[in-house]
Amino acid sequence: MRQDQQKTSEIRVGDGATYHIGSDKYPYTVVGIMTAKRLRVCRDHAVRTDKNGLSEIQTWEYSSNENSNCYVITLRKNGFWYRMGESSKGGFFTIGKREMYQDPSF
Repeated sequence: MRQDQQKTSEIRVGDGATYHIGSDKYPYTVVGIMTAKRLRVCRDHAVRTDKNGLSEIQTWEYSSNENSNCYVITLRKNGFWYRMGESSKGGFFTIGKREMYQDPSF
């Protein structure tokens, strides 16, 4: 298990989650616990609150989004969470912290 993740027994509905793809990060919320290794997460709405422009220093405000994309994610042997049915070679989820980050170099 990664140090920045919660133990599966500590995960609760309403906990934050983050989808990591490349250097970008997107905020999600745990909305359902199906099993210890299967969760349902939904994308949160994020609004940037700083005025730093194209900068690595970013602050965001999060809120739930009733019309967002939701996914079932599964815990794999490597300790990461992935969308059910997808390869473990792409983006992954971490549980316990909600983050948004857009890499300004792209």
